[in-house]
Amino acid sequence: GTTGAVAAAAASDGSSSTEGGGDGGGGGGGGDTTAPTGQTGKLAVISDTGTRGDNITNSQTPTIDGQAEPGATVQVTLNGKTYTTTAKATTGAYSVTVPAADTLPSGSYTPSIKVTDAAGNSSTVAGTAFTVDTSAPTGQTGALTATAPNDSGALGDNLTRTTTPQISGTAEAGAAVEVRLNGKTYTTTANATSGAYSVTVPAADALPSGSYTPSIKVTDAAGNSSTVSGSAFSVNTNVPSGQTGALTNTAPNDSGTLGDNITRTTTPEISGTAMAGAAVDVTLTGKTYTTTADATDGTYRVTVPTTDALINGTYTPSIKVTDAAGIGRAASRERVT
Repeated sequence: GTTGAVAAAAASDGSSSTEGGGDGGGGGGGGDTTAPTGQTGKLAVISDTGTRGDNITNSQTPTIDGQAEPGATVQVTLNGKTYTTTAKATTGAYSVTVPAADTLPSGSYTPSIKVTDAAGNSSTVAGTAFTVDTSAPTGQTGALTATAPNDSGALGDNLTRTTTPQISGTAEAGAAVEVRLNGKTYTTTANATSGAYSVTVPAADALPSGSYTPSIKVTDAAGNSSTVSGSAFSVNTNVPSGQTGALTNTAPNDSGTLGDNITRTTTPEISGTAMAGAAVDVTLTGKTYTTTADATDGTYRVTVPTTDALINGTYTPSIKVTDAAGIGRAASRERVT
């Protein structure tokens, strides 16, 4: 009887127990199962040649940078190759550079950005697309704009009297164009659609008479550039001089005594010399007769038509000579009676 009582007492005061109480651990757990989010990846500013921010570069070993979860492992896959780095523990910034062994050819690329955090969770996003362009611009042109008064005289002959001419041409659409002329450089941008451009020499840089060949440098959005020579042109500000004009002293034009400038012909011929190839205007009794001086020796001649037959009197022809640059000069010459 006493043995059973002791056992019962021990059980009732709870001083020892070999049963119950469960496992006591509760739910523990609490691990990180959240995949990283918000990572970015793009062409780094240091690799964005040409126009910054346009994601076009001529670098074939560009740097890709971005943001990821601080301390996470970042894998950037580009053109089938993967480059691994670790995001900074404080800011999450990272960057990778394509090595020379993996040089990228010209083309468009979208980097794949995979981020794996310390718990092993990972996620992948597409970065910002960019383009590699290593082709230098071609086909640019540059010439004296062939419109009056820029191209004075005969249009298209690349000869002008304008000392502040306009140079125009075409280049790669949207490209930067630098026209260098007489030691000065003038910059503009080619039209984004047609590629047309023009620059005008300012008054401060007025060109003296002489021959010029513009240098045309074109730089595209990727920073590739090429330079060509434009079409040569000449500036001529010299006024024609030395022109002559008189009654042609051959019979029957100069009737009677040759060389006395007296004739009975009412439709005489007037002849003389002027700048070779120049336009000649002979004005007589208010009527003007136009011809072109010989391209070699500068001789010219005009004949008064029957509809303008001269009556008895004394006449002094006015001889105006205009050279190819459009510069003209008039002079009165020998009297005809």
